[in-house]
Amino acid sequence: TFTISGQVKDTNGAPVSGATLSLFQAPIVTTQSDANGAYSFKGLAAGTYRIDIAKPGYGFVPTSITLTNINSDQTANFSAFVAFTINGQVSGAGSGLPVTLSGSESRSVFTETSGVYSFNLVPAGGNYTVSINTPFFNVTPPSISFNNLSADQTANFTAVIATYTISGTITRLGLPKPGFTVWLRDSTGNEPLATLTDANGHFEFHFCDNKNFANFMYNNNDFSQKNIQWQRSAKIAFFFLLGQIPFF
Repeated sequence: TFTISGQVKDTNGAPVSGATLSLFQAPIVTTQSDANGAYSFKGLAAGTYRIDIAKPGYGFVPTSITLTNINSDQTANFSAFVAFTINGQVSGAGSGLPVTLSGSESRSVFTETSGVYSFNLVPAGGNYTVSINTPFFNVTPPSISFNNLSADQTANFTAVIATYTISGTITRLGLPKPGFTVWLRDSTGNEPLATLTDANGHFEFHFCDNKNFANFMYNNNDFSQKNIQWQRSAKIAFFFLLGQIPFF
């Protein structure tokens, strides 16, 4: 039989005791590092084994070690670092909103139910910024920073669905076309919004939620382009010219 053993030390080389190491075999076996940071699994048959390590308040490099087809004693050492959690909630967002951690370390997660999110095992001592950048919501504050991280931190945000103004002008031969009906359709197939061009041929749709696709349709057979489809997340102005492709 064989032995897998090793040590757990922090970034300064000091031993880390009380770390739980799990050896994946049938059944799973666990042990803890001692006062010297040492551990061992003895009496192992030849085969493949994986060791995972964990201790509250610490992260590890590597997080697990796999030893393949061992037929002799093996050594598997781990390096520990003090770590904390940065978590919070994005009120009004629900699930699926991307949240970014930048600074000393970069990560990205998505909000879960009720807008909660979490960055676990963030190394202590670093400078970090949590931010949310999305065209679908107006988020306040836009970011929250933590310098010299030395404890668990909470970063909460408030999100309100973003709205937009879609506007444009219809002209023919350089002259505005008043009284034209313009429909705004989205990809859901719901009843379209409708408005009329004013005396200057201008139209606007206010407070439009961000849509993946929208479709302008207008009621004059003289125009070469009857449908304009786009994918945008900003204020848009359209000018319709006879015989020309609309430009932005």
